[in-house]
Amino acid sequence: LDDPLVPAHNNSSEEAFVSIARGRHNWLFAYSEDGARALTLLSSIVKTARRCGLNVLKYLELVMNRFQKWRGSVIPADVIDSVLPWNDEIRELCALSV
Repeated sequence: LDDPLVPAHNNSSEEAFVSIARGRHNWLFAYSEDGARALTLLSSIVKTARRCGLNVLKYLELVMNRFQKWRGSVIPADVIDSVLPWNDEIRELCALSV
């Protein structure tokens, strides 16, 4: 707490996930635990991409295209690392146009 660069609050984290609390009623009918897990995972990916300043649709399309050939098998760690939102190539390809 002595570091002045560390905020004394977590407002940005709470704001990022307030939509989940608002949508809880809508997601009550995810119909299965797998559906709820998928919703949570997708929501986390979208929120992270937004916080990194990426075009979310471009980012999701790029990730899905790169993962497509591993359908039904384990995706290698280096492939996963190559599509993380803070990767320089991803930031360049999926940057928001201003």
